[in-house]
Order: sequence, then structure tokens, then C-alpha cells
Amino acid sequence: MGLHAAALEAARHQVDKFEFRVEADSQFAVQEEGVEATVDDISLDIPDATGATLDTISHDKGRAVIKFSGTASFNIDVHFSFEKFDSIDRDYVGMGSTTISDDVEIEFEGLVTVQIDADGLTLDGVELLPVTHYLHFSDIEPDWMSDPDNYVDR
Repeated sequence: MGLHAAALEAARHQVDKFEFRVEADSQFAVQEEGVEATVDDISLDIPDATGATLDTISHDKGRAVIKFSGTASFNIDVHFSFEKFDSIDRDYVGMGSTTISDDVEIEFEGLVTVQIDADGLTLDGVELLPVTHYLHFSDIEPDWMSDPDNYVDR
């Protein structure tokens, strides 16, 4: 398995290494309820083409750990719930929810462990380094507010 395939597999199995910090603006009090992220693909920074470097982190007795970088393409679904303060009852009232889908690209770094022997290099494992990605959504609203069936008299 080559580095691209190994890094893609690692990204798909280590999605928890990508932390999403979500902010949103709304006319209601809004709470992010969770992010579902799926890795569609990755691209690796190739040293000759991008000027990136491969840094050797350690090497010992036929084994090396090399740091690499790339960009992961994600499809994300962010779930929100909405509330409005009811001044008469002095309590928050649920106003609904929504899910917003988006495609994002996130730069990341990883460590690949390789075994070095007479036959050449063999990939032994890939670990992604944690990364935080910030998302901001403007003027979001509950699903029912953008559903035309809610505004049509029948």
C-alpha cells in the first residue's frame, strides 16, 4: 500500500483527530448538537511540487518515522437546535432544529512509520496529528422556517 492510500485510510479511521469548533448566528439562541464528518479524499503535499519537506522525526535499527502533510476533503453535517426565551413564562422554548451540510478542506499533518530493509521501504503505520478547524455559519434558522408548506394556506 502506498503513502496516499495509507494516509487516506488513516484519515477515514482517525476522523476524531479532526476537531470542529462551530459558531453560528441566529435570531434564536442556537446550540450546536454535533458534527458528522466523512473524509471524501486527501491530497498529499509532494516535496518537489509544493516546496513541502518530509521531516525525519526518528530513525533506529531499520525503522524510521517521517512527518508528512496534506489536505483532507470532508463532507460535514452540523446539527443545531434552537430556543427562544419566553418572557411570560421566564423559560426557554424549543423552536426546532436544522442540519447544515458543507464541504470543507482541512490541512493536516501525520506521521508515517516505515521499515527499511534490503527490499526497500515498507509502510508500517500512519498516525494523524490532531488539528482544529473552525466553522462559522451566519443567519441560520430552524428547518420549519424555510419550508414553504408552512406558509401556504390550504
